[in-house]
Amino acid sequence: TEPTPQILLDEAHLVSNFIRTETRGVSLRISHERARSEALQKLAELLRTCRGGCPVTLTLLLEDGAEVQLALGPEFRVEASDPMLAGLERLFGDRVAELRTA
Repeated sequence: TEPTPQILLDEAHLVSNFIRTETRGVSLRISHERARSEALQKLAELLRTCRGGCPVTLTLLLEDGAEVQLALGPEFRVEASDPMLAGLERLFGDRVAELRTA
């Protein structure tokens, strides 16, 4: 008989806890088509409800291919969390966030 494979585990963590504790910054990339005034106002509301210590950088992708990068102020610092990521997906329909851990 063949031996049964085993996995030895010293420690386990929830991914959501890892994301919350290890994320050092959030980068958002939004195309000009989705960066309408109403969507940006809702984005500001979402970021304010997810307050935390991570700075947020917003990159707007313009129609001519140029990019504008904005470092958002301290009032928009967030805690990277499932509700924040889900809210971003609801607003913009796809993954616009990149979480930085270093």
